[in-house]
Amino acid sequence: MQLTQQGEAYILECTKAQGRIAKSLGFTWWTIVKDHWATKNHFTAARLYEYADEETRKNIKALFDVQHANFLASSCALPVGEKLNACPKGRELRTFQEASVQHMKKVME
Repeated sequence: MQLTQQGEAYILECTKAQGRIAKSLGFTWWTIVKDHWATKNHFTAARLYEYADEETRKNIKALFDVQHANFLASSCALPVGEKLNACPKGRELRTFQEASVQHMKKVME
């Protein structure tokens, strides 16, 4: 098997018997690229990372690095002991609600 990338499409070169694997992983036959198993989903392509050529591996890794950085940037954990003033007097947010409120305040700034 060999996974390559052309534009947004990840193309899998494989035998007919290996086509079952491609299909079970979410690749489609002919729909994206004529006479090939292919996908435009980088999560699907990443499942066959070990069969990718160097260029395709770099591209998949870059996408996941960006996604990981976005995940870390969106983390809204409060410093220990810090409270939000998002409730009417006499009421308090539950612990699981505080991160969501903090995130919304950050987004709306």
